[in-house]
Amino acid sequence: WERGFTKVINVQGSDHHGTIARVRAGLQAVGLGIPAGYPDYVLHKMVTVMRGGQEVKISKRAGSYVTLRDLIDWTSRDAVRF
Repeated sequence: WERGFTKVINVQGSDHHGTIARVRAGLQAVGLGIPAGYPDYVLHKMVTVMRGGQEVKISKRAGSYVTLRDLIDWTSRDAVRF
């Protein structure tokens, strides 16, 4: 907030949905003039990616992942969007 950003988006897994109200309340409590409802949140969930009828194994530790571009290339923009 002190650095002048007026838009912040906090991206978290859906299992952290309970922290939204607490973080926002804490920001209000410190009295720095931070507006109510700040920051914005985007919650995400894990999905199972299938390719050729087989599950694609994802491992952060092993560095195996699927990018959004991969998903679009394998399917379509509409399939990824919805």
